[in-house]
Amino acid sequence: MIYFFIGFAVFIIAFLWLNNNIIVTTNYTVKCAKNGGFRAVLISDLHSKSFGNRIYKRIEKINPDVSFIAGDLVDDTRTEVKDFELTK
Repeated sequence: MIYFFIGFAVFIIAFLWLNNNIIVTTNYTVKCAKNGGFRAVLISDLHSKSFGNRIYKRIEKINPDVSFIAGDLVDDTRTEVKDFELTK
C-alpha cells in the first residue's frame, strides 16, 4: 500500500512539473481571400515563468510576420510587465 502512495506522489509531482515547464504549440490555418496570408504567433499563459532560449527558438522556427502577447504573463509574485523579459 505504501508503494501505491509513493508512486502516486511521484506521478503527481512529475505531472505538475511537466505542466509548468513545457511549451505547447498549437497551429491553426485561417483562409483569407483578400491577401496571401501571414504568420502570427500568440504568446500567453507564461505566468512569470522564464523559458530562456527555448521560447525564442520556438518563435524563430515559426518565423512570424506579427507577434501578439496575451494574458497571464504575470502573477502574484511579479505584478509588473516591465519585470518580465521576453525580448533578447
